[in-house]
Amino acid sequence: MKRFFDFLPATLDYFHQVDERFNNPPQADSMPGNVPEKHARIEGIKAVVWDIYGTMCGSQVGDLEDSVNSAAKALGATKATLSEFRLHDDFTGQLAGKLLEELLLETYSQRIIESHQHSKDQGIEFPEVYINRIWDDLLRKYFGKNDADLTSKQIGYQVGYFYDHALQAMSLYPGIAECLISVKQAKLEQGIISNAQFYTPLRLRRLLRLSLTNPNMELDELFDDSVVFFSFEMGFSKPNPLTFDKCLHALKSKNIKTHEVVFIGNDMRNDMMAASRAGCKTILFAGDISQVKMRQEHPDCSNIKPDAIVHSALTILKCLGIPHATNTQ
Repeated sequence: MKRFFDFLPATLDYFHQVDERFNNPPQADSMPGNVPEKHARIEGIKAVVWDIYGTMCGSQVGDLEDSVNSAAKALGATKATLSEFRLHDDFTGQLAGKLLEELLLETYSQRIIESHQHSKDQGIEFPEVYINRIWDDLLRKYFGKNDADLTSKQIGYQVGYFYDHALQAMSLYPGIAECLISVKQAKLEQGIISNAQFYTPLRLRRLLRLSLTNPNMELDELFDDSVVFFSFEMGFSKPNPLTFDKCLHALKSKNIKTHEVVFIGNDMRNDMMAASRAGCKTILFAGDISQVKMRQEHPDCSNIKPDAIVHSALTILKCLGIPHATNTQ
């Protein structure tokens, strides 16, 4: 999965420094949601595909869709980012009575909305942005950065990475690493479909390395590169049906049929509805009351019933009849 980690050495070094400074614990504290468990046995599965935010990893905010609605946290993260990169001294715009962090966050949110609308006008349902491009645009507009700064120094990536860390801690749920290894040792295909940005696979890899005490572990040791789909690469996000179409097409080339695929997620619309309409089996992860999204008021979810509902990662193995791996190194 080199494509997710192909940054300049100086940029990767900066990412590592940020990781060390924030030092989020590898394992999240969580309280199960008030959704009754359903420990149904799901037979005949040949591929397990995961969501990340709220399923593999706990976070205070979640993916980009949720982060723009968390105003207080976002304002604090914006202020920290301005300080981190000493951007106050480079500001070339007009504040018009606002604090700089207020102006920057307002423009940041507006650019995301505009990008989404532009994609919708082109017929893309549930569009996604490249968040580093949003930061590049803001750095040009307000802070006098030129193309050389943004390409040869990858400042937009660095700002985006720091901002996400400042916005939210991110940790694996208990048992996730062991569950991933158990699925791999059972010789099932394992993939990801997640609404995400460029920093998501970087942060996921770090958490797995810490949890497994394996500093050299790469994601392709657990996941099949051809079955990993992030919204920022595709240009659209769940529940756009194309997200599952692309994954299922990749699995079809491996002679895996749709009904032999199980998708695991925490969101009844983005995950359970989208996956079940694509023909997959589904498991709702309700292990974190702050992250499980039942969306009972949404008409798309009224008749959606997951094949299983679990409060812990290791219960997934029981539902799939997979033995718990004895060696997690």
